[in-house]
Amino acid sequence: MNSLVVGCLIYSSVLQLLSTFSSNEVWTDIEREACVQVLSPKNSELLSLIIGFASAMLKQAWYNTRLAL
Repeated sequence: MNSLVVGCLIYSSVLQLLSTFSSNEVWTDIEREACVQVLSPKNSELLSLIIGFASAMLKQAWYNTRLAL
């Protein structure tokens, strides 16, 4: 799979996760289980990848915003 596609999938997943955290919606069992699976110590490499990618995207968005001002 193309790395850009994988990156977009991870980024959209992180955004969905963050929007779920910030909203007052009740989580479904599937969402809760998926979150537990991603945050489990067994998946520390995946979690590091997601956090690193999200951090890079946020930094890029901040930089682009600064350029636009």
